[in-house]
Amino acid sequence: PLRAWLAQAKRQKDAGKLDLSQPRALTIEADRAADGTLSNAVITGPSARDPQLRKLAEEFVAALNQSRGLGFLQDVSHVRMNFALDGERFKTDSASDAPTARRAEEMARGYRAMVNVARLVRRGTDEAAVLNNMKFSSNGKQFLMSLDMPREQMGNLLLKQITPN
Repeated sequence: PLRAWLAQAKRQKDAGKLDLSQPRALTIEADRAADGTLSNAVITGPSARDPQLRKLAEEFVAALNQSRGLGFLQDVSHVRMNFALDGERFKTDSASDAPTARRAEEMARGYRAMVNVARLVRRGTDEAAVLNNMKFSSNGKQFLMSLDMPREQMGNLLLKQITPN
């Protein structure tokens, strides 16, 4: 579902229906169910006023739900995902509500360890490029994840996901 969403977004961009030439920023905040699906999604931020971008964000939530893409976030009840794109960088960060500060720190520590191992195993691959730009931390009951990459590099990686080999 996420690849299909990505392909649809590219078709819209190629058709001139989606303008990503200007800086864009939006936030998706939602409740997370145990199965990894989101409900009560609210889309805000400066770019949320753009009807095409808002629709794309709504379709992203639907694809995320269909794929159960947030199923890995066990014990998380609420998420806030911020997305920003400018001429140079693609940035996303998320804050997820864990039941306790201790659990948030355990999650951050666990994901840092998993990503460090994955970086070694996937060295030299596209996945490693993403992993090298990811960070995990906690702040109180918040489990925090971030990804900050050069726009061109991220665009090329995403394009490979939807381009037949």
